Amino acid sequence: MIVISGYGRSGTTLLVAILTNLGFNTGFTDEVINTHLNHPPRAGLEHKFSIRGGTRALTKEEVELIFKKGRSGVIKKPGLFDVYRKAGYLTPEVLKTIDICIVPIRGIEKAMASRTLVTALGFDEYGGLHKGAVTEDTHAQKLGWDIETCVMNDIPFVFLKYPQFSKDASYCHEQLKSLFKPRNITVDDVQKAFDTIGIKEPRV
Repeated sequence: MIVISGYGRSGTTLLVAILTNLGFNTGFTDEVINTHLNHPPRAGLEHKFSIRGGTRALTKEEVELIFKKGRSGVIKKPGLFDVYRKAGYLTPEVLKTIDICIVPIRGIEKAMASRTLVTALGFDEYGGLHKGAVTEDTHAQKLGWDIETCVMNDIPFVFLKYPQFSKDASYCHEQLKSLFKPRNITVDDVQKAFDTIGIKEPRV
């Protein structure tokens, strides 16, 4: 299981698109990915297992099943360790199913500026400020729980600088070599994925 966490507005959705193009099982089709990347917030591509309001909350057993069965080879959920820690869902058995955690990182101020813009575009709860609930402090908290959880549970993790990882194929390949080399994915393959996706510059 590959987990993409972090604090959002740091290219997490774009990373799902890149990994999908390179043959990883993310559970999303090219059509769905293109829809999300061309939607104004450029957000999403998360499987519906939120424990917060809006959709039915999953039980602890359902969350465990998602991880244990490996429903998707890649699960993207910014703040995953923070959210599920509070719910008590991330048991040692669940954590053992995680092979690596990828943490895309962008300056928190820039991430917040991006969220402010998304809210201004009318998508507050879809990559925005969530009615003021998302702050610089909550971003830092999510990152802290990612690091602590991975370190304390011996989960390998890697940081990716955004937008560099989406523009520099050599950098992306080097940072994710533990995933790419077993699949014989080359720097050229990563560049082809960039070209196919048609990566856009961040709005902010």
